[in-house]
Amino acid sequence: MASQKQGIISSLLLGYTIFVGGVVFPTLASFFRDKMKITASGALWAVVIGGGTAVLSKVQGGVILKSVLTESGQVLLEKVLGPHYLSLLPVFLSVLVMVGISRITPRSEYRVP
Repeated sequence: MASQKQGIISSLLLGYTIFVGGVVFPTLASFFRDKMKITASGALWAVVIGGGTAVLSKVQGGVILKSVLTESGQVLLEKVLGPHYLSLLPVFLSVLVMVGISRITPRSEYRVP
């Protein structure tokens, strides 16, 4: 993807978008994983889903993601999240997936000292 970008700034912005969409909240939640009951699999899937959604929202102006959402889904997300819903959707999906998967997967007894 970076080879198709016009300059270094646009490549850095793409990397920043992926980082914010998938990595920020799982990293912050790892500091409080015992209180929030976050599992490693929940954090991993949050990075994958959030980062993947961030990439799909940037590829060709979000054409792929918009086609997955359908017209009614786009209208709903625009009403709920505002006109920049393609930028906010990865963050919300990341948090939702992290919490949801952490609740349904068993916690490991292994702890890092």
